[in-house]
Amino acid sequence: MTGQDPSRREAPDQRPGSGFVGRRAELDLFARTLAMPGMESFLLFGPSGIGKTRLAEECLAAAAASGRRCLRASAGGRAAGIPLGALAPLLPREAVRTDDPVQVFAAASAVLSAPSGERVVVFVDDLHLLDPASVALLVQLTRSGHVFVLGTARSAAGVAPPAAALDQSDRSVRVDLCPFDADGVEAFLEAELDGPVERQSALDLADVSHGNALYLRELVRGARAAGALSRQGGLWRVESARQHGTPRLMEMIAARIARAPAAARPALEALAACGPLELAALEALVPYDVLVALEGAALIQVRTDGGSTTAELAHPLYAEALEERLPNDRRRAILRAEARRILDRGISSAADALRVAGWLLEADGTADADLLLRAASLARHAHDYRRVIALSRAALDSGTSDATRARALHGEALFQLGQHTEAEKVLAGAEELARGAVDRAAGPQERERAENLLLTVVMDRTQNLFFGLSDQRTAREITRAARPWFSSAAHLTSLTLNESALRAGRTDVVLRQLENLEEEPCSPRVRLFAASMQVMSLAAGGRATEARQLGRRAFAEHQELDERTVILHPTGQSAPLVVAHLEAGMIDEARRTGEEGFSWATEDRALQPQIWIAWHLGRCELVAGRVRAARRWYLEALALAGKAGVRFAERTAWCGLAVCEAQLGNAAEARAAADAADACSEYIWPPGEDVLASAWATAAEGDMERAVQQFLAGARRARETGNHGPEGLLLMEAVRLGAAKSCAPRLREIAELSQGLLAPVRARMAEAIADARPEELEAAAEAAHELGADLLAAEGFAVAAALWRRSGKSRMAQAASNRAAALTALVGPVSTPALRGVEHEPLTSREQEVTCLAAGGRTSQEIAAELFLSVRTVDNHLQRAYGKLGVTSRTELARVLGQESGRPRS
Repeated sequence: MTGQDPSRREAPDQRPGSGFVGRRAELDLFARTLAMPGMESFLLFGPSGIGKTRLAEECLAAAAASGRRCLRASAGGRAAGIPLGALAPLLPREAVRTDDPVQVFAAASAVLSAPSGERVVVFVDDLHLLDPASVALLVQLTRSGHVFVLGTARSAAGVAPPAAALDQSDRSVRVDLCPFDADGVEAFLEAELDGPVERQSALDLADVSHGNALYLRELVRGARAAGALSRQGGLWRVESARQHGTPRLMEMIAARIARAPAAARPALEALAACGPLELAALEALVPYDVLVALEGAALIQVRTDGGSTTAELAHPLYAEALEERLPNDRRRAILRAEARRILDRGISSAADALRVAGWLLEADGTADADLLLRAASLARHAHDYRRVIALSRAALDSGTSDATRARALHGEALFQLGQHTEAEKVLAGAEELARGAVDRAAGPQERERAENLLLTVVMDRTQNLFFGLSDQRTAREITRAARPWFSSAAHLTSLTLNESALRAGRTDVVLRQLENLEEEPCSPRVRLFAASMQVMSLAAGGRATEARQLGRRAFAEHQELDERTVILHPTGQSAPLVVAHLEAGMIDEARRTGEEGFSWATEDRALQPQIWIAWHLGRCELVAGRVRAARRWYLEALALAGKAGVRFAERTAWCGLAVCEAQLGNAAEARAAADAADACSEYIWPPGEDVLASAWATAAEGDMERAVQQFLAGARRARETGNHGPEGLLLMEAVRLGAAKSCAPRLREIAELSQGLLAPVRARMAEAIADARPEELEAAAEAAHELGADLLAAEGFAVAAALWRRSGKSRMAQAASNRAAALTALVGPVSTPALRGVEHEPLTSREQEVTCLAAGGRTSQEIAAELFLSVRTVDNHLQRAYGKLGVTSRTELARVLGQESGRPRS
């Protein structure tokens, strides 16, 4: 290795942040560490593929952008093990050729220095491979103040004793990188694909990759190459994420597995074919010490839960790599052997039944019919609907004696997966069989069982018609037609309640017919379905407090029910609860409830709840004024509704998208979304809100008068059916377009009829605008902000500014305008009629840093220490920010930035 001109080995001049995602906290920590006097190194540890080098390169770019001199070295490749091999390209020839450490240090010090006197940043990749001579020199250079080391090392490799001196110094910061969590994976994918990603696809890729950045990137490339990556309804979607690794990725994994001893092969193959197995089963295949070695090599994971110790492959992709090389005959033999092992000892748990049935079905295409049916029922309660279809179909083919239950399970699984037309055929056949069983019932107990099953099938069929095929009329007709087959009072009551619950939108009728729901003797499934519809009706009818109470009770009951009760996923209760919280003005609680429910439903692949929770979260974010977040949720709802074939859900999602596009200033896109909504099936719920799409599109096109008339027409329809919540929302939309005088009286009536905080705030704002009282309007806008309705609050201050200006009070007008601008900054770029023309000076990046810390409770001295500024500079930044935001104190600042009581807001 010969010396070269060091200037040619400078790190490339690049800007930090370009295309980088997911490690912002670590990047900020590096910047603070580098700026801290006396710090010597910043070391990144983690497993292969975690993104250490990528993050280090970003850190190096940030250092270069700040004016630091930056150099780069690598301890791997040809440099490994050679004295000064890693640093030789950075040093003059005479330093490399001498054995005198004093001369080496002197020569290196002369070269590795910066004119500014600041430390030179030297990036060393693969620090764990660094030769001792290079380590010794780097330690000298860091201790002398010449060099700041930025290094990466593999966690599993450890650091050789000489290099440990860099890691163990109290002037060093070590960061152990973890895989991306689900949110990190989604952010990574959206940056990689330059657009939003369907949540289910993001979760699938997170599961398959375990958050490994390298694996993620290769999976995306593989899906793209296989044509399994597509953009649908504005969202990127990946089909069968587990099946699309690139050849490079599979080769990397195969090479890792190949390092396992030959004696371990039977255990690895069994885990690949069967999934997790008891440790005792693996000990029958390989010696215990081999299993210990596999765990030590991070090829398997061993877990103990409830006294049972099981092992599984350490990464899902290991199974893919092993199965590629596993002959079919060998795979089938493994499955049969493991099934026989459990059958010989006796099936002792539900998990055993499900595993054995699945293994035998996969190995031989069939199994005992009763075992298959039992496994199908278990898979249904685990919400594994694809497996339900395979097992129930196999049970029917094997001649199960309970064909009605098998068809019911099959039909419900088809409904959950969005195959509604096929589900109607299967469930209609199941209902015919169930009626025959009722007719043939020999005694009271047998008839009770037959009626129970018939009620389950009728429920499945009517909900498939209602939610899947958008056919409310037929669903109610089937419910009525089933009555002659029932003799139990509880079953007849269940049918009545089911029919009432199917009248979505007729809030007055639903509330009247379900008034005594909790006291009625009926099926738990019917009661919970009816309760969900009652919660939404109570909320829409202005009784939000009652809705929240009932919604919480229903959610708790749903989770506690015995697993044998055939019911929808518990998150089916989440969407109504979001509605109840929202109508009560509890916007943060509505958001939190919806996001938790959506995550749970997505993890369990419960498609129907996902659709409606996503839609309600879009509505929640629109009320909050976070239009881009709302748009993201409506895109999700649209994609899910399309996947499930729920046409009326597609219509509601298109309506929401039209509103978002209009409020973002995209008139053409708003009109296109409104037209798409009109092309879908009949609008069902919430009553009257179907006008939102066309009215907002019309407003975006500039025809405010016509848009107001559309809102008022929708409000009249909502009022006719007792829907005070939707009526209030529609009237407030008209107020936002200038119709305060005509809408304020009715909004006051709705406020007096309604429970919760949202309706009174709307009425108060409308009255203040109608009466031209800017001071009262500002107070009402502050109340809206307290609820989390920041866009409504911003518009209130914007109108107040205009009213102050009209009365000649320019200072008050400017303060209100600044407040409107600050609130608008919270919700992001929007373009609504009330906000057009609001002028403000944006905060600089440094002002944003300082104000966020101040709003979080930091003193000027603490902010100065954290940002390496003087206290005077911090105070100057705060004063300028106060003027731009229209505040005079830290308390007001915290309120404006949404950080009061620790409540962050974006």
